[in-house]
Amino acid sequence: MSRIYKASGGESWSAVARRTTGNDVDADAIRRANPGMRAPLEAGATVQIPIGEEFDPSPSDDELQIVIDGQEIGTFDHFEIQIAIDAISKCSFVLPNEPETRKILRPLGAQRIVINAFGRRIFTGRCRTPMPNNTTESKTLDVECYSDPAVLERGTPQISNMPGEWKDAQLEQIADDLCRVHGISLRFESPTVARFKRVDIQPGQPVLGFLSDLATQRGLLIASDEFGELVFRGGESVGTPVSFIEERPGIDVHIGINEDRYFSSVTGSVPSKSRRGRKGASFTVDNPYRTDVICDHHFDCQDIDEGELEDAVKAAAGRMFAELVAASAEVATWKNDQDEIYWPGQTVWVKDEAEYVPDFVEFLISMVTLKRSSEGMSSFLNLTLPGVYNGEIPEVLPWQQ
Repeated sequence: MSRIYKASGGESWSAVARRTTGNDVDADAIRRANPGMRAPLEAGATVQIPIGEEFDPSPSDDELQIVIDGQEIGTFDHFEIQIAIDAISKCSFVLPNEPETRKILRPLGAQRIVINAFGRRIFTGRCRTPMPNNTTESKTLDVECYSDPAVLERGTPQISNMPGEWKDAQLEQIADDLCRVHGISLRFESPTVARFKRVDIQPGQPVLGFLSDLATQRGLLIASDEFGELVFRGGESVGTPVSFIEERPGIDVHIGINEDRYFSSVTGSVPSKSRRGRKGASFTVDNPYRTDVICDHHFDCQDIDEGELEDAVKAAAGRMFAELVAASAEVATWKNDQDEIYWPGQTVWVKDEAEYVPDFVEFLISMVTLKRSSEGMSSFLNLTLPGVYNGEIPEVLPWQQ
């Protein structure tokens, strides 16, 4: 028996396995079931996915379905998962400390985990060592899990990659060189064109932080997706707003304003390639909302050419507004007004006069924390102003409506 998967283009066999079965060890079986096909796959290619006892089940319509190493463990309380537009997804939950669960979850086992909710995949990753939490009243296991790319948060370049130096290289090539040895699949939602003239990663430097710095210079965000792949994307919002949110019983709204890195102007400079007194190039973005308090920010752009300077400075100015306004909302459901799970990249309309938002303002969901407990299901939404991750300065600030 088999089922069909339509390739989106560029996937490896491991990526197909993660997307279809949740387990990259199934990659060889899928490759053998498709003789004559070669990876990376072309967009639209029809891939046969064999179905057997070793494969995880397809998503059910249950509100929560958790599968560890191919075994469904059911649903329970004390579940929490964080999914962000610019971070690696992580989750945690509590299981009874019983012989059956200890057999499934072993210390340092790095068990493969797939989580589905309401018929869609929301997480693919690995389990950390379970932590016993035993009292005279109860015995439980506290379980934390991470999406596959989390290994790059602490993983450094292998000695075979050193010296980690690239000249005239695109971000795609640099990322592939560093991630391939870790078995991490990459996906660029938009291919990059500009090249880095020279970049270096130091021994002991975590891979993810290094790639995140480079992505920022290209106006891109890095995150994991629901299939355990590392995704490079812009900060665009997805579609039309999915909910109207305002302060009322069952909904809490908070608007945070952080002036610590709020500047009257942002300037970036590219050093001169000549040693004969040339000043190089610079570009400045003035803050249209600046007051008479002068506080400028200047930074060097060492790894880019002069033609890329404007985009780099605009990206930095946009990030300034992303840090300035940090809103949040907590709602007593996992689903938005469109009957879909709240997800990073969606936008919502928010209003709360007591929080300096007198009329509805559109916000981008930057991170979602989905929770399930004995009291029910809830979503905690981290919000920012749309467009700021793309270097766009807001046309109006929320309190100016």
